[in-house]
Amino acid sequence: MRSHALVGTAVVLAVAGGCKTDRVAEVTDNKAALTGTQLSTDEKVRLVDRVAASAATPQARREALKDIAWTASNGYRSRNHAINLLADDPLDADGTDTRAMLAILLGPEPDRGVIDHVCTLAAERGWKDLTPVLVRQLARPGLDTKDKDRAEWAVLAKLHPGKPMEEIAFEVFAAPEGTGTAKERGERAREAAWQLLTRLDKDGSRRRAFLASMADNPAPAMADVRAVAAELGAVPLTASELSWVRQLRRSENEQWWVQARSAVAALPAAAREGLAIRHAEPIRWAAAHEPSWLTMSRAELADLLTARLKGRELFLRGDGGGDAGQGSERLSDNLPKMVWGDVLAVLVIDRAVHTPGIAEKLAAQAEEDANDTTTEYGGYIGSRNAKGEDGPFAANLYAPRPTQRFSDTRFVASDELLTNGATGLAVYHFHAQKYANAEFAGPSGGDIDYARDSGRLCIVFTPVRKGGVFDVDVYFGDRVRCDLGAIGPGGDSGAR
Repeated sequence: MRSHALVGTAVVLAVAGGCKTDRVAEVTDNKAALTGTQLSTDEKVRLVDRVAASAATPQARREALKDIAWTASNGYRSRNHAINLLADDPLDADGTDTRAMLAILLGPEPDRGVIDHVCTLAAERGWKDLTPVLVRQLARPGLDTKDKDRAEWAVLAKLHPGKPMEEIAFEVFAAPEGTGTAKERGERAREAAWQLLTRLDKDGSRRRAFLASMADNPAPAMADVRAVAAELGAVPLTASELSWVRQLRRSENEQWWVQARSAVAALPAAAREGLAIRHAEPIRWAAAHEPSWLTMSRAELADLLTARLKGRELFLRGDGGGDAGQGSERLSDNLPKMVWGDVLAVLVIDRAVHTPGIAEKLAAQAEEDANDTTTEYGGYIGSRNAKGEDGPFAANLYAPRPTQRFSDTRFVASDELLTNGATGLAVYHFHAQKYANAEFAGPSGGDIDYARDSGRLCIVFTPVRKGGVFDVDVYFGDRVRCDLGAIGPGGDSGAR
């Protein structure tokens, strides 16, 4: 744990020769001087030396310097100087205490001046044990800097010569769990490592290879990922998907897991290509309710879906709705980008949204949304009840909590929604700012970003006419967005 010791020693030193006043020597409150604006940056750095020199004991000196290093308002140059003094302190000759402090400090650190300086020190001194926190920093998107041009990348490459960055990140993910606060830090580093791999290993192929090569690794996180890869044929690509896998592996979802595993195992090889976690529930549902669908080829499923959509009235998001240029919402234009599991998933969703009574339920929820200008509403579509038994598909509403209401054009999926809907079919929300909102039918750019990060099947319901008529758009990944046409009174029944 970091020290919260404060610097309270007064610094009032005479200036040799007396020819001019030393403003640093006039300071009587070291801490206030460092955080304030009365001294220049160079003067503050000199003040750090005086703080160190004025400490009563070597240990008090370290505590004072740690406090300076931790205080963001001191400025990065003063903080870096304090870090240098700590790193060179004879009291910590092997650097163990300094590295332990930096392993905590660097995790949430936003100041590039401090980050780059610690990277330089780590590279110069071979501080390999800072690898997890350096990966955690690298996982944060660089503003206008490519990953390979960042200081974190350079130091990690130097600390692990000849090792690809994907492997370095995966080893952080696969590291044994610690205890206490170290366990919490390790978990954050683990999640960050997976997020970094999202950028470095977009299709998951390297992670599949690492999983195979580390088959005897006992880390719980490895067990979860290994299980989903072996039994559901998928690898979580983002940190959000990794969290989703852990939810699916909970004891309360064991029955669902067994059913999904069995259904996936029975698929022909062609159907297993490109499987993602979002495909597991559509496959499980189809095995129980439409088993013939699982024997169809991708082309046959596409023909069935195309036939269901034939003649439906589509409401394509126009330029006036913003986010233009995202690509077509027509099924025919999206099919070339869809694997077998994608086509099946859209087919199951189309069946779900035409479940008798669901349009009326959605209309009541959309009216609540229209009357609430603080947020968009949403929830998840699922067929399983609290006992884990299958029934008709239902729209389960989870209105955002007061702290998650940012505007009438934004929906935030709560942790409760994602946990309770872990085995659900799809997450949905409304574009119901008004009762005829066709101009905004379809996902926004932010909606697509969420789908890509979460890995979930997503639906947006947009009121297009009074009387509970909605346009239905399905979207997932960063490429597919399909308009399924209208539901509700006057909409297509979907009963084909």
